[in-house]
Amino acid sequence: MNKHTKLKVPYALSVHDREEEKAVARVIREHRTSLGIETRAFEKKVAALFGKKYGVMVNSGSSANKYKLSLIEDSCDTLGAEFKDKPTGAFSDISTTSFYGSHVINAGGGGGMILVNRRDWYRRLLVLRGWGRSSGLFSESEDVGKRFTKKLAGVPYDGKFFFTEVGYNFLPLEMGSAFGLAQLKKLPRFAKRRRDNFQELLMFFKKWNKFFELPRQTPESRTSWLAFPLTIRSQAPFSRLEIVKFLEKRNIQTRPIFTGNVLRQPAFKRLAVKNLERKYPAAERIMKNSFLVGCHQGLGGRHLAYLKNAFNEFLGRF
Repeated sequence: MNKHTKLKVPYALSVHDREEEKAVARVIREHRTSLGIETRAFEKKVAALFGKKYGVMVNSGSSANKYKLSLIEDSCDTLGAEFKDKPTGAFSDISTTSFYGSHVINAGGGGGMILVNRRDWYRRLLVLRGWGRSSGLFSESEDVGKRFTKKLAGVPYDGKFFFTEVGYNFLPLEMGSAFGLAQLKKLPRFAKRRRDNFQELLMFFKKWNKFFELPRQTPESRTSWLAFPLTIRSQAPFSRLEIVKFLEKRNIQTRPIFTGNVLRQPAFKRLAVKNLERKYPAAERIMKNSFLVGCHQGLGGRHLAYLKNAFNEFLGRF
């Protein structure tokens, strides 16, 4: 292997071209930076992918995860997944997804969406994402007849500043929606490349099965993999830190499988849960021994060949 290679194998990469650039430039040129036709069109198309009636675009996937309802599907790392030939949203009351830069499509590096079927939930979400203002229900209209339909302390009051909920600013950017709409046209191609790259890596790592637990997809499910996960077996003669250092020095990005046992994270220490290893053995194993490498649509044949050569060089020592 050429130790001075310039090739980089990123864990994730936003793949876009002039189409996305022109979509964002159009929004800027037309001074349409607030919510508008791009966001509404994006919401409808993504809702359909999840088998839902309504979509509400927000500023991130984390913001999309906010409610204690009967069944919430967190689909933030994937889009277009299916189970028994149905979109995953067909089995949930609420679906959430993310358009962060590492995901199958993105909205200029960020954004998220909440997908629901109930109209009353949809209307409440529109209010909650914009400071709790009722103006979310009439799409920020400048029509005075729509704005002054309510009274505050008996006085006709501007609905743009009429607060019916305690909310926060989770509003997305119209530029991100335009970017996401252009990306959405490429979803079938991006998803296929991810699945093909995943399958190629799976076939490669089978020869190193003695060192790794390999991922398996249940027969009835279909997904576009975020990345390729590897779990080092307990009897392997190397540590995660050793192999990750080796790969990173060769410009092959890695990430942990986030997050394994989340109760080990400093933010959750106050919960003081005992016997973590006994209660959550799988999460513990993932936290200590798992990592990811890329299989996204930005990787071509030369990237995968370089990645496989690096693994062969490291693992061949043993």
